[in-house]
Amino acid sequence: MRLRRLLSPNKRARETGVAPAHSSAVSDLPRGGRGRVVATVGCAAECDYLRGLGIEPGVEVEVCRAGSPCVVNVGFACGGVCRIGIGREIARRIYVDCTCNKTGGDGPGL
Repeated sequence: MRLRRLLSPNKRARETGVAPAHSSAVSDLPRGGRGRVVATVGCAAECDYLRGLGIEPGVEVEVCRAGSPCVVNVGFACGGVCRIGIGREIARRIYVDCTCNKTGGDGPGL
């Protein structure tokens, strides 16, 4: 268990300030872009703030409005969805593996 925690992408990103490979920042996603959170980068207080908003590894997010503030839908394991607004600087610290880009015909969003 200890080894797993030491090697987790989120912990590595927090300590080094480097995003995981093959991931995109939420601030770089277009309106309708979706992805699963793989890491948050920043100091412990910033990561705790994001976790308090429900943004943590494994959670799916969808961009409703790009820019500042960046408005995202946050999908929870229980099936619920919450829409939150975050500043562009915070959105740059959230890294996702893109699940798809909305092009108008791939069904309902989060």
